[in-house]
Amino acid sequence: MRPYRDDEADLLGLLLRDRRVFFWSEAPVTERDVENVLNRSLALRPKGLGWFAAFSEDRDRFVGDAVLQPLAGTGEIEIGYHLVPDAWGKGYATEAAEALLDYGFQALRLPRVVAVALPENRRSLRVLERLGLPYIEDRIHADHLHRYHALTRAEYLAAREAIVQRDAAEQSES
Repeated sequence: MRPYRDDEADLLGLLLRDRRVFFWSEAPVTERDVENVLNRSLALRPKGLGWFAAFSEDRDRFVGDAVLQPLAGTGEIEIGYHLVPDAWGKGYATEAAEALLDYGFQALRLPRVVAVALPENRRSLRVLERLGLPYIEDRIHADHLHRYHALTRAEYLAAREAIVQRDAAEQSES
């Protein structure tokens, strides 16, 4: 996974135009819309934020992206992910989001990360569950009701420490 490059509007456009991925968006996505999203992502790069292109393990296939960006109207940093449909159900969203959580909390030292998902997007809600982002409440975001989840840096660090201790205990037993 890496930040989108300024010449990769075509990859980003694959996702933004796919109604199976962005099923809640009613307006057609134009070239200008894609360029605007790409430019916003590039503008966030100096802060370590933005949209990150994700590829298959052998790096030969674009599978989607993951996002670490300000959540509109809140001042909070959100994590998100979008996958091409043939990459659904293969663990890419969890892997990409987990990498961005690690990066956000460890490298950027963010105090809190949030995520929003539509109630009908069960796959996304399962990813948030696997990542340990607790449900906080339902909120209106982008004119739609979303499930709002949040994780603090302290919660993240405690969960990571518990995993390290569990793994160490399992090692000593074997």
